[in-house]
Amino acid sequence: MDICILKFEQAGFKKIRKDTVRWQSDTGFYGWVGLNQGLHKDFLRINPFFGIHCEQIERFCCKMEGRKYNRAVATIALHMGEVAPEEDTIVFTRNEAIEPEAQRLVDLYITYAVPFYNTHQSYEKLLPYLLEKVDILGGYPESVASAYFLMGQPEKAKQFTEDFLKLEEEYFIDFAKPFLDCLRLVSR
Repeated sequence: MDICILKFEQAGFKKIRKDTVRWQSDTGFYGWVGLNQGLHKDFLRINPFFGIHCEQIERFCCKMEGRKYNRAVATIALHMGEVAPEEDTIVFTRNEAIEPEAQRLVDLYITYAVPFYNTHQSYEKLLPYLLEKVDILGGYPESVASAYFLMGQPEKAKQFTEDFLKLEEEYFIDFAKPFLDCLRLVSR
């Protein structure tokens, strides 16, 4: 993993933790890199994900839920296999040179993820992806409501939150209650 992270850094990604890098941006929309690892007896498997981390959405969601902001969380995540099916996973074995395979991994991100990062740095561009994944839960409904609010559409944010709360009350209540209270304060 150290070699992979070094290759990412050499390609212009910024290291934010030991095994975590991101594509830098001055817009508050960062390119997220997810290197899910599976360590086996004879090999390391990396399941590559990419996406966008929107700092404003993530900070807002954290504030509503009373949790600490984490810059390593994706606002939207896609599996590399969705855009490059032949690259579903990357496998490092003990018997092969690590550097070429690490470079191949980075090249995948440069080829597929960086263009995605560069064209999805807005709420308007993220919203269709968030809406598509809203049924997965996992932060997507919270991000949709927050995106509407941050886009200056509090009525859409309120309507979405009330509708989704009816569908998934147990899951959504911890976000929805403080969020709806916030909307009430803002609309006064």
